[in-house]
Amino acid sequence: MLQERTLQFRGINLDIPADDVPPDMWTYGENVFFRDLATQRVPGYEEYYRVVGDVPIFIYPVQRKTTSYWLIVLQRGADTLVISWDGATAATLHTYTATDGLTLDWTATDHNGVIILNNGASTPRFWNEAGGTMDVLPNWPANVTCRSIRSFKFHLFALGLSNVTADSDYEFMWSDASAPTGGVPQTWTAGPSTDAGNAQIASPQGFIRDAIQLRDALVILKDFSAHLVTYVGGNFVFSQRGLYISAGTINARCAVTVNDKLILATQDDIVITDGQSMESICTHEVRRHIFTRSLNPDAIRYCQMVKRHIYDEVWFCYPTESNEYCTEAAIYNTRTGEWLSL
Repeated sequence: MLQERTLQFRGINLDIPADDVPPDMWTYGENVFFRDLATQRVPGYEEYYRVVGDVPIFIYPVQRKTTSYWLIVLQRGADTLVISWDGATAATLHTYTATDGLTLDWTATDHNGVIILNNGASTPRFWNEAGGTMDVLPNWPANVTCRSIRSFKFHLFALGLSNVTADSDYEFMWSDASAPTGGVPQTWTAGPSTDAGNAQIASPQGFIRDAIQLRDALVILKDFSAHLVTYVGGNFVFSQRGLYISAGTINARCAVTVNDKLILATQDDIVITDGQSMESICTHEVRRHIFTRSLNPDAIRYCQMVKRHIYDEVWFCYPTESNEYCTEAAIYNTRTGEWLSL
C-alpha cells in the first residue's frame, strides 16, 4: 500500500511504478526541475570571475550595506590566494605559500560581521576590511590546526583539532568571548579571567567534521553521531550532550537550517530534525539513486549542501561516478516536500 505522503509528491518520484505514476509526477529527469507546478529546463550559466591561470576552489558571499562581495580562494601557480570580488574589482587579501594553502577543505564563518576562513592546514584568518588583509586570529595556539571553524554566540569554535605531534579529531575548543561591539576573540587560552576552553567527544566513533547552529544551541557533527552544545556560563561555560548516536554527517558543509529545523546529509540518507525527532526526506529510490548509484565514494569530502531562500530549496551537491568535483545536485523543496531535480 502506498503511503498518502508519497502520493502528495510533485516532481520526481522514483518509488511508484511507471504505470501507476499520476499525471503530476515524473519517474525520472536530468537537467530539469519543477517549480510552481511547472516543468522547467535547468538554465545555463555565465562566467562571474575569470583571470587566465586562476583556478577558484572556494567562494563565500559577504553582504554589506551598499556592496555585495565574494571572498574567492583560488589557485595561481604554486600559491593560493584569497581575493575579494565585487563583480568588477578584485583585491588580493592574502597569498598562502604552497605548504600552507593548497587544500580544498575550506570552511568559512561570519562572526558578528567578521568573516573568518579556515583551510585545515594553517592558522585560520579573518578579513581585516579596514586594512584589506586576511590576518591570523589573535593568540591562536601554536602548531594547531582545525578541520572546521564556526561562530556561536560571541565565541568561535574550532572543530577537529590537529597539531604537530598528534591528531585530536574528536576534540574541539572554543575561544574567549569577543567584545559585544564587534571584532574577533583575543585569546584561546582557558583561565580564571576567560571563557575559553576545550572538550572531547570520544564516543561514539568517528571524527568531528563540522558544526551548525540550531536555534539556541550548536550541533556538533561527527561521522556517525550528533551532539548538542549549549551555553551555561559559570566555570563550565558550555555543556554538551549526545543528540543522535546513529546519524552524523557525510562531510563538512553538508547541513543547513530551515525554519528552525536542521537538514543534514548523513552517510547514506538525507534527514530533517527539529532537535527532538528525526525523519528521512528521501524516498527509497531517491536514496538509492544518490548514495548507491551516483555518489563517488572516493570524493565525499567534496560534497556540500546549500539553501536557496528565494525558492525554498535545499541543494545537495555531490560528485558522481569517477568525478572528483560536484557534478550533480539533488534539489528538495522545503515548502512542498518534493524532490524537484536529481
